[in-house]
Amino acid sequence: GDVVRGLGGAGAEDIVDCLAFVDKIEDASVVRSWYSKATSGAALTVVRTNSSRAIHSTRSEENTRSSTEKSAACTLRCVAALHSSPSTEPVSVERKPRRHVIVAGDEDEDEEDYAGDSERSGERSGERRVKAVSVGGFVFVSGVYARNTNASDAIEEMKSTLLSAHSRGNLTLNCMFFAKEQSSIQNIFVGFRQGFNVDAPPPPSRGEYTAPSECDKCPSVVKCVAAMPA
Repeated sequence: GDVVRGLGGAGAEDIVDCLAFVDKIEDASVVRSWYSKATSGAALTVVRTNSSRAIHSTRSEENTRSSTEKSAACTLRCVAALHSSPSTEPVSVERKPRRHVIVAGDEDEDEEDYAGDSERSGERSGERRVKAVSVGGFVFVSGVYARNTNASDAIEEMKSTLLSAHSRGNLTLNCMFFAKEQSSIQNIFVGFRQGFNVDAPPPPSRGEYTAPSECDKCPSVVKCVAAMPA
């Protein structure tokens, strides 16, 4: 929140997407609980690293050690949506970028827009998981768990979420694949090629990493960002 405020934003309520690196995956629920209270309906993906302290920050990331009631160690890599002209003046709700939040189970509901109204967003999402956030011409999709070793099911679910956000698979810009085992990454190449190169070209840029997710039985989790139609 301090980094966002330093750039002229209101704080953590401007965050639209975060990738959380935890030292212990069992702390994920603590991080999610804290995150849902601190943000105003934002996408989130949680994975475990050997040490969250090994993740380095950049000027474009909010990267901080957070401490919750249970002192869960967590490093955050986040994206925030600010108004077009950063300043030190307080940001009014009217000037905030409008966001469309898709919550698990609500894909068929009418679209609701939020302009940094944490109370309204909290009533809608609560502890339920935010599947995606559309803001500023982009769609940030929370990590989707794969059951198939090639992540084909997660890719298709991600594309379905994009449709709910009024985008589509061939507008995907980047995907990050976090595999439970290094040996799964070669299979992910196959699923990626079918899901994007063949079914929804052009394919997005991608990155593959070895990092377990909250789903112990899932071979990987897929996190993507897409553009909105022009």
